[in-house]
Amino acid sequence: MKQSSSFINGILLAVLTALSWAIGTVYIKRISDSVDGIWLIAVQSLVGGVVMTAAGSKVEGWSHMMWNSSSMLLLLFLALFSVAVAWLIYFYLISKGEASKVASFNFLVPIISIVIGTLFLDEPFTSSLLVGLVLIIISIYLVNKKAKNQKLKPSDGGDQAA
Repeated sequence: MKQSSSFINGILLAVLTALSWAIGTVYIKRISDSVDGIWLIAVQSLVGGVVMTAAGSKVEGWSHMMWNSSSMLLLLFLALFSVAVAWLIYFYLISKGEASKVASFNFLVPIISIVIGTLFLDEPFTSSLLVGLVLIIISIYLVNKKAKNQKLKPSDGGDQAA
């Protein structure tokens, strides 16, 4: 019974994550002209960092952390490049393009993860992974194809009226 509730909780969290990501993307698109991207990243990182540090401290504690120069450099690199620079690029692309089109490329993350895991970590490449990859690629294509078709329809109608 406990496994079933964990499964349901996981699905609910996944749906809430997708919903909050979609709302956030649309919101960022809406305010991108009036709010500086660096400010958005700073606030997001500060609030998220405080919440995640508090939660992580309760779950893991600080004694598990290896406090040496390598871990501190890695932490700094991840904070600056894997988070800050990536979000700056994302916010810039959202402000300049269609939110749905830009957001669809987030689905490249599992594809890249599977490729890296298979090539560098000797993880097995199963038929279910292949099916998942194909579905992700098709979904990215369909989202971007639909956006192109919507752009073309108004101009096609305008040409007929002229």
